[in-house]
Amino acid sequence: MIILSFLIGCIGCISCVPNIPLDNNDDNPEPTDDSPEETAEETGGETAEDTSPAPPCPIMEEEDNGSFDDAQLVPMEQWVCGTFDELTDLDVFQFNFPEQGWLKVWVRGQDLGSSSDLMVTLKSGSQTALSTYHRESTDPLLIVPVDEAKSIYASIQDQFNSYGDNHFWEAVFSQEKAPLEYNWIEDESEERNDGFPTGVPVENGTRILGIIDSNFDRDWYTVDIPEGEHELTFTVEA
Repeated sequence: MIILSFLIGCIGCISCVPNIPLDNNDDNPEPTDDSPEETAEETGGETAEDTSPAPPCPIMEEEDNGSFDDAQLVPMEQWVCGTFDELTDLDVFQFNFPEQGWLKVWVRGQDLGSSSDLMVTLKSGSQTALSTYHRESTDPLLIVPVDEAKSIYASIQDQFNSYGDNHFWEAVFSQEKAPLEYNWIEDESEERNDGFPTGVPVENGTRILGIIDSNFDRDWYTVDIPEGEHELTFTVEA
């Protein structure tokens, strides 16, 4: 198996002081320090409330974040929201992946009613991963292995550079359990299988998690086939 690597009710309460009968018949008692304060019922009003609208997401994008040098630092496991307000609008974010494991990047637009046709690119050092759509949805979803704790960049854009009031999106970066089973991880440190003569022998049933590190990376494997007629099957996914 070859994998590109780099890889939230509230109850509004009003506290009212009860109307307690006074012990004397004085209709206009002198106020004292112990007199109760006016309540919301007595004043005919309500307690002060924050009427400002809540943000649509825990985190909103902050412009200008259109380059890797100006990337907006965001936490993982929280939704981030943004819009495409101008031609060729690119929104770049940076987050810190804590340890070796699997990263899930989910960006939504058209599934929410947006007109955006989204694309997301992940980058860390010289390693990149790219997604344009996922299955029956045009909204991208990536699940990629990450070999160690590192800082990762994610750039989000509309594939056709469209923009406007209805071009919004939301994204989340999170840790994920391994989405597949494998019993062999390609050892890139050995660099021994980049050519045909140095192919690595594998046995029947071997499931390999491999890595393509560059445009020139080739991973070779060999299989010994006994005499006679046999059916040989290779399954490759990315």
